[in-house]
Parts: sequence; C-alpha cells; structure tokens
Amino acid sequence: MNRDVKDLVKRLTLHPSDLGGPSYMQMIREREEVASVLEGQVAWIARVERARDPRSEAAVERERDAFKAGVAYAEVLARQEKQPDLTDIGAVYQIAHDGFEGEVIGSYRTREGKDGVVLQQVGTRVVHVYGCKWLQK
Repeated sequence: MNRDVKDLVKRLTLHPSDLGGPSYMQMIREREEVASVLEGQVAWIARVERARDPRSEAAVERERDAFKAGVAYAEVLARQEKQPDLTDIGAVYQIAHDGFEGEVIGSYRTREGKDGVVLQQVGTRVVHVYGCKWLQK
C-alpha cells in the first residue's frame, strides 16, 4: 500500500470526536471521494474481466438472442413463396394472364423497391417487363 492510501485509510478511520479527527463536512467529502474512487475501480475491474473472458454471461446471452432471431427469420423465409432468381439469365417463364413466354435477358428494381425481369419472347425480338408476382416457370 502506498503512502497516500495509508494516509487516506488512517483519516477515514478517525471520527470527528477523535483528537485530530476531521470535521463532519470534511468526513463526508472524503467518504464521497472514496466512494467515487471505488466505483471507478469496480468499473475498471469489470472491464478487465470482460476483456479477459469475452464469453461473459451477457455476451453469451446476446449471441443466443441473435441466433434465435436468425432462426426465426430463416423460418419466415422458408415459409414464403420462393421468388424467381432474377440473375438467372436465360431462364424461360410463361406469363399466365397474357400467355407471353419469354427468356430472361435482364432484371430491374423500381424506385418503390419492386423487382422484376425483362423477358424477350421466344423466337422473336419482342421484349416485355414483368414484376415477380407474374412469373411462373
């Protein structure tokens, strides 16, 4: 223990009624100072322990929550209707409502965020664009 700490401990053990003891106000200030230093030390120890053991309970809990959220998201995606792969250049789609059959030559996304494909009619130069909801292989 260094000299400053020994002096502080000695002063803290004195009561205001002791000879050479602190005034009540001084005693309160010193104890507040010590409490502040102790809080800082406790926080520092906690940081060191977390750095030494990254698998703390909080870290494990965060990983568990992230894993559960990921599993839930994967289940939602699995339940959703499979959307066509818009990067599948050359795939042929039949459009049910108008009978158009075409080969994918490109894709697009509108400003509103809707995806679709550019189809060139099989055997012709005719090109149409369709949103994903209209596509069936």
